[in-house]
Amino acid sequence: MSKVSLTANSEMRAAAAARGLDCSPPPPAPASAKLSRDELNARRESRLAILAALRELGCAGFGNEPFPLAIGIDKDLRALLDGAFTPEAIGAFIHWWVTRNPYLEALSRGDPRRDLDGIVTSEATPEHQAGARRQLDVRARRMASAQREPQ
Repeated sequence: MSKVSLTANSEMRAAAAARGLDCSPPPPAPASAKLSRDELNARRESRLAILAALRELGCAGFGNEPFPLAIGIDKDLRALLDGAFTPEAIGAFIHWWVTRNPYLEALSRGDPRRDLDGIVTSEATPEHQAGARRQLDVRARRMASAQREPQ
């Protein structure tokens, strides 16, 4: 478990409430349904509230220069944020964080995986590096294709 204090939950809830942030996730949408603007905004606000809480707690890796997170860090995050955010909201946050381009770029470079304190836990495997490169390549091709198509 990380050295980051696990007693911060009540402080995080109080800080989020003081800012008027709702820490509860929006209800899940059916897979085939398109999300409304309000639902998208609620999900975005939930992710940003979790990100703010992690930064306030001094968790390494959630700054402007992310690094690959330790395998299984979701358990540490759920324990750290238990009660302040639902497991579903934390899971959605983790998915969002690890699919962002800066994270994938760090992983594709082979930067080491680290825990919440920034301590190296393992090296990024060649398979994970290749997977990150593939995702970045797909995104680059989509962007290039979208730029070529007349609007």
